[in-house]
Amino acid sequence: MSSYHELKRKLDQWNKQTSDYLAQIEQLINKKQEETQYQTSSRLTGYFTSSMHAVHHKKQENVLLGDFYIKNNGMEAVRDLNICLRIQATTRFDFSGKYHLKNSNLNKNSFPSVWERVEQESEEDYWFKKIDDGILEPADTIAFPNFQLKWRADDNYAISIEGFVYCSLEKDGIPSLNQINVSGEI
Repeated sequence: MSSYHELKRKLDQWNKQTSDYLAQIEQLINKKQEETQYQTSSRLTGYFTSSMHAVHHKKQENVLLGDFYIKNNGMEAVRDLNICLRIQATTRFDFSGKYHLKNSNLNKNSFPSVWERVEQESEEDYWFKKIDDGILEPADTIAFPNFQLKWRADDNYAISIEGFVYCSLEKDGIPSLNQINVSGEI
């Protein structure tokens, strides 16, 4: 009888060890999946920096200067890099920046820019694609620099700028970490 109980105890112990081992493996698999999901969802990070000159007098011009940065946090290069700046405003504004138009006759060597403006699908969305190879290497950062919004403060105003990053691996787009919001009363 003693050998039967000893064998049963060892089998129970072995089953418990196996269960514990399988639980640890499941935890490791889940952790790895979460890390992979995190790396996929945060492969690219977009963020804004900005400064503003505001004059709260009618008919005076206000200027917002901004940069949009994209950092590749992933382990591989990303291709077909595109950005979308969504600008929602309660007042008319002029948008300008350092980019090429697709059919412009500018000499690209005399006006160096890594961005080309793409046709807009809506009045709010300003699309740009990285020209040349369209590649952003791991740990590299690139900027859409020195864009400007100008508007006259004829009345109260509110402007919101959101950024989205797209590439071959992120076709649904990744929203930027921050956005620019400006409002004023006259």
